[in-house]
Amino acid sequence: MHKRRWLLQRLLFGAAAFHVVGDSAAATLPLLDENDPAAIALGYRANAKLVDRRRYPSYDGRQACVNCALLAFGTGIQRSCSLFPGKLVFASGWCKSWIKKGR
Repeated sequence: MHKRRWLLQRLLFGAAAFHVVGDSAAATLPLLDENDPAAIALGYRANAKLVDRRRYPSYDGRQACVNCALLAFGTGIQRSCSLFPGKLVFASGWCKSWIKKGR
C-alpha cells in the first residue's frame, strides 16, 4: 500500500509540475541521469534495450517510455515523465513503473 501511495503522490506532483512548467519550458529541463537516486530506485534505463531482463523479468522488450502512460504527450525524443518531476527522460527509455498507454 505504501508503494501505491508513493506512486500516486509522484504522479500528482509530476502532473502539477508539468502544468506549471508547460510544454515549451520542458525543453530547458535537465535530462534524468541513470545514476540519479530516483532513477536507480525505479530501474530507469535511457535505452530500453539495455534493461537487465534477469533483474526486471516484467520487461518484455516491447515496453519503452514512448508507449508508457506516464510519459508526457509530445513528439520529442526527450520528454517529461510524471515519475521524475523537473527532469526529462528519453522516449526510448524504460523503468519498472511502466504502464501501458490506454489502460
